[in-house]
Amino acid sequence: MKRLTALLAASLLLVACSKEETPPDPVRPVLSMQVKSEDQENLGRFAGTIQARYESNLGFRVPGRIARRAVDVGAEVEKGALLAVLDPTDQQNQLRAAQGDLARVQAQFINAQANARRQQELFNRGVGAQAQLDVAQTDLKTTQATLDQAKASVNQAKDQLNYAELRTDHAGIVTAWNAEAGQVVSAGQQVVTLARPDIKEAVIDLPAGLAERLPPDV
Repeated sequence: MKRLTALLAASLLLVACSKEETPPDPVRPVLSMQVKSEDQENLGRFAGTIQARYESNLGFRVPGRIARRAVDVGAEVEKGALLAVLDPTDQQNQLRAAQGDLARVQAQFINAQANARRQQELFNRGVGAQAQLDVAQTDLKTTQATLDQAKASVNQAKDQLNYAELRTDHAGIVTAWNAEAGQVVSAGQQVVTLARPDIKEAVIDLPAGLAERLPPDV
């Protein structure tokens, strides 16, 4: 009888354990905010223009008279495109003069080389004086320096002739001409305005005092 009672008690205990409820999930906090409406001031409508944010004012590197303009306002040009040309007469004359000087100095250098070689041979045979050899070698060095300067002058004259052409350094749209054909311009003077079309912005004329009332992000 006692054994039956113990078995019955154990069975009741197992049933009670199986009926225990699973503990509820922990409560998770919820972030919330109250949404409220704000009245926005109607500022009205204003006229404006869309234009390029970045513009470049280009000019010649050398002075001269504009012979012609190669493009008109509104033209879309690629990098390196020809915009305008100066009368190249002055630059061409300078190049011809520099080339003439170079030819003259080259002839002098050839003669100096031959003289230095001859004096060296005479000295080696014992029939030439050291003083004459020194003079010939000094003259050769001097003529070499003059030849180098003449070559540099020719290269500079070629650059000046190339500068008689105004070309773009980036792609863009011609928005304004500040000089006309036949006009004499100085080096660096603004001749043409070129806008970059990739980045644009709106330009709007607002009444006085209205800008202070605009939101900070406008």
